[in-house]
Amino acid sequence: TQHAYMRPYGVSTMLYSIDDEQGPSLYQVDPAGMYLGYKAAAAGTKDQEAINALEKVVKKKLDLTETETIQQAIGCLQAVLGMD
Repeated sequence: TQHAYMRPYGVSTMLYSIDDEQGPSLYQVDPAGMYLGYKAAAAGTKDQEAINALEKVVKKKLDLTETETIQQAIGCLQAVLGMD
């Protein structure tokens, strides 16, 4: 379209799956239709801050249990949402 106010909204989608052979997988699809696999991803208003917080956790290369992974994700959320 020629005018920005006539463009439809874009939607970013994250898909998560668990496979018995390959384990967990996370994919993010952007509004253009391009998809990539990730170890951790974020989308939304404070996505860059969330990505930075998640990168710190992923760089540690910890072998976390399901409960520990959830605790790390909640910690990232609290850190990002506390920033203003």
